[in-house]
This record gives sequence, structure tokens and C-alpha cells, in this order.
Amino acid sequence: MGIVNLTDDSFFAGSRVGVDGVSERVAQMLADGADIIDLGGCSTRPGAELVSEEQEWQRIEGAMKSLAQRECRLSIDTYRVGVAERALQMRDGLIINDISGGSEAMFELVGGCGAEYVLTHSVGAERGASVVADDADIVCRVCRFFESRLAELQRYGAERVILDVGIGFSGSVENDFRLLGGLSEFARFGLPVLVGVSRKRLVWQTIGASAEEALGGSLVLGWQALMGGATILRTHDIAPTRQMFEIFERYKALNG
Repeated sequence: MGIVNLTDDSFFAGSRVGVDGVSERVAQMLADGADIIDLGGCSTRPGAELVSEEQEWQRIEGAMKSLAQRECRLSIDTYRVGVAERALQMRDGLIINDISGGSEAMFELVGGCGAEYVLTHSVGAERGASVVADDADIVCRVCRFFESRLAELQRYGAERVILDVGIGFSGSVENDFRLLGGLSEFARFGLPVLVGVSRKRLVWQTIGASAEEALGGSLVLGWQALMGGATILRTHDIAPTRQMFEIFERYKALNG
């Protein structure tokens, strides 16, 4: 899943692109081996200034129009029901990638139209939860969170669900590493698992570098995610991630 940020303040400058440059950026990502293109019109990095829903939609709408004639699988990175609804009216087969953990209105929307939906864990989405910087129970907590939200989704008829354990939204780098280490536990749900470690804080803080210098570490953790059972890697860097994935596939074929 290739990241295309239609913003001017996403944490990794290399992922930012204006609407005028979307078609060219997406063409390159597809040539490099992307399977899904994830369009984001509002930065969700910690401390980011939120744009209005209308501004977010204008960015998404412009990008979708520029890609109207291009055959590719699109994902819309939004937690706003209004943005998701308008996007779903424009194009069939969209994935709604919601980092908020969901709401009844969002569940009703995706259930009603049968859209594919990414359910993401974050500490902020857990009702009444407190942040524990090094939570030995984090994997169990996330499993309980998914159990609860999946039951809600099922009530609204939403069955096409992808799970995202929320690397970067767990409360700390320590918790992020624990979630990666326990990734195989989420196989119990029998659903695709998306993992996004690309150039995130657990990489650059650990190696004492910047996001711009974090490609190598991102690939290492991407490999670990695949070992744990991840089926989708969300990344800024399609070509090297595709190379890593092909090596992983060969490794698994020979070693089981």
C-alpha cells in the first residue's frame, strides 16, 4: 500500500504531493509494484493542525478526479464519515482506511454499501483507557479492542474488514515493538492484517536518525511484520519494499 499524502505537513516530506502531481506519483508507485494507493487529505501525525472537513474533501476529490481513468485499487485515509461517504459515491471498490478506531456512523456507512474497511487500534479509541508507556498487556488489549469493534461492525453488516494494530498510535515506541512481536496473535480473527512501520518514530528514534534516514530500519521491521503474519504493508517506499517482499516470499517458500 503506497502512501500519498495530499498535505503540506505530513511527518515525512517525501510522501507529500499536491493534487497536480498525484497522477505522476501514482503512476510511478504502480510501476514500482504498489497494489493499493492510499490517499490522505488530512495529516494524522501527533500535533498536526487539523484541516476542515471541506478542505480535506477538496484534496481527496481532486486526487480522485485525476485518477479517474487509471486502473488501480484506491484507499481513502480518513476518519471523517462525510469524506468517506462522498468518496464512496465517486468510485466503486474503495477501501476506507480509518485511523480513529471507528464510530457507529462510519460502521453504518461501510456496512450499508459493503465497502472494505480498515479498523485501526489506537489508545485514544479505547473508551476510558489510560496510556501505559510500556504495557506488557498491549497485545491482549488490542485483541479485546478488535473483538468489541468487530462485533459492532457485524451488527451493521460490515464484513470486509482489515485489521491495523496501529503502530504509532499505541502510546509509546515500547508498545509498538510489543505489538510487532505479538502480531501472530491477531491471526485468530481470520482477517487481513495491515501494518504501517514506514519511517515512523519507532524506527528513527531507535537508530537516532531522521525520518529521511529511516528506510533501512523500516525494511527490517517490514520483514518482521511479514514474519508475524501481516498481509499488507503500508509504505512510503514502494520499490525497495517490493524487493524485500519478493525475497521474503522466496524465503517462506523454502522454509515454510
